[in-house]
Amino acid sequence: MPVSTGRQIAAARTLLGWRATDLAKAAGLHRNAVVYWEGHAESPAGAPCFGIHAIENALHAAGVELVTSPTPGVRTTAASMHRPALGT
Repeated sequence: MPVSTGRQIAAARTLLGWRATDLAKAAGLHRNAVVYWEGHAESPAGAPCFGIHAIENALHAAGVELVTSPTPGVRTTAASMHRPALGT
């Protein structure tokens, strides 16, 4: 799975209708970790990537696909159409 940009993470979260706390819960992280990764253009060189991978896995499980080609972006998968938002 490609390492996401902060903008992709924020867009994916918005697409799902999730708050940062919702994504943090789904990823098994603290809310501050989500805010941290959303504020970075990409994973800093040499930085531990556990948090970013946990976020990507949570978004994928919720039905959001992170794409890198031809340009970075996000899109829903068919599975996401059948999942309620965490806050509902």
